[in-house]
Amino acid sequence: MALLALVLLGGLVLGPSCASGSGAGDTCGNGDLDPGEQCDGDNLGGLTCETLPGLSFTGGVLVCDSHCAMDTSGCTSGPGVCGDGVKDASELCDGDDLGSQSCESLGFVGGDLSCLVGCDGYDDSRCSLSETCGNGLRDGLEECDQSDLAGTTCQLLGYLGGDLDCQANCRFDESGCHDGICGNGVAEGPEECDGLDLAQQTCVTLGYSGGPLACSAGCTFDETLCGSSTCGDDVEDPGEECDGPDLAGADCVSQGFAGGALACLASCTFDTSGCTSATCGDDVADPGEECDGPDLAGADCVSQGFAGGTLACLASCTFDTSGCTSATCGDGNLDGNEQCDDGNTNGGDGCSATCTWESTCGSDATTNCGSNEYMNGVYGNDVSGYSCSSLGGNAERIYALTIPTGITSVTASLSCDDFEDDFDLMIMGGACNPTLCVASGTTGSCDSVTFGVTEGMTYYIAVEEFSAWQGVSLSISCN
Repeated sequence: MALLALVLLGGLVLGPSCASGSGAGDTCGNGDLDPGEQCDGDNLGGLTCETLPGLSFTGGVLVCDSHCAMDTSGCTSGPGVCGDGVKDASELCDGDDLGSQSCESLGFVGGDLSCLVGCDGYDDSRCSLSETCGNGLRDGLEECDQSDLAGTTCQLLGYLGGDLDCQANCRFDESGCHDGICGNGVAEGPEECDGLDLAQQTCVTLGYSGGPLACSAGCTFDETLCGSSTCGDDVEDPGEECDGPDLAGADCVSQGFAGGALACLASCTFDTSGCTSATCGDDVADPGEECDGPDLAGADCVSQGFAGGTLACLASCTFDTSGCTSATCGDGNLDGNEQCDDGNTNGGDGCSATCTWESTCGSDATTNCGSNEYMNGVYGNDVSGYSCSSLGGNAERIYALTIPTGITSVTASLSCDDFEDDFDLMIMGGACNPTLCVASGTTGSCDSVTFGVTEGMTYYIAVEEFSAWQGVSLSISCN
């Protein structure tokens, strides 16, 4: 049993714990703190190892001994040791020791909360999002409910495609989403290659002296037929452009630039990032420049692999293909770098002529994580025929929220001034466009919606009034 330093706390003196020196009388064991007792059973007077005044414990378990004196033998000092099952001051939790947290304290309706292996966060995957999970209607904190995905797709969650599903706990099942389709002959997402598409790689660019590069059935490079490589020995050999300091007599000028420092990459190919073009900006495409101002050197969107559009030139004398259209834009299939494809190349219908989303409404203001926006007596800004998912009506106020780095979900909550108020929420992702509805809340008088987000993407949060407008606050919580 540890020896406690003498500490004065509201008239209670913590001293050495012993059978005859605690000062406790016949009342020890009744659970009440009586005169002369430091504690009694589970009644520690609200103290913990960390809050014992005058001591330097950072964690552990404080208990009361049979003489109603504090027993600090289970208290620990110094930085916490993750995995010992004791939550220390530097840890949010440790094993089954969650401190005072539970699913309910984190805003869920119930379930089993657990601790992450790093002791730096909670695993709430088994917490219940709502009491109605499983009824087929997404409500409360539910991301989804059976087939009701609130309009969310794999693409809106940041994937290239796939089939989004809903787990039994009303959270998204993203196992069917993908960043590429192995076997479709196009190297995309995390694929190194796909069929004959080797993503412009060869055995030489991979550091070998030569040989045929192939692609495996798993869309990774098959280098078994590539020749042995001496790349990295600082001697330029056949099949290598360069090797370390050996540039084989080449320099920036021989590569078509005006000057600068030529270097060699680890793949034994030239690194021209240090080369300069002395004439970039003179509106004449010189050697080493893809273009210069209006001079595109005869190139256009078609020559760059697009179906059409307007090719331009960046200030760096490289092509700007943002105005080019995808080879399949307008065929009704979402592919390539298309954000949308409505089966035509007309603008003004929600999906632009270049297959990017168009805004069909505008935000009134921007908002940020942690903001609380108060609206009172705001009328107008009604968007005629506005709808999001199955919700109709007119949006009274629309806020734009751009997601910071590291944020994966957002909760938008309404708080009404008057019990007769009825406001609903609609969330659109990527553009202020009703067809991009990712979530909506229409169940209560003042709703709260939690939705998954992609960092860097802008979401539009629309507040819609259905009855008396007395005043309403919108709070934004990011996780």
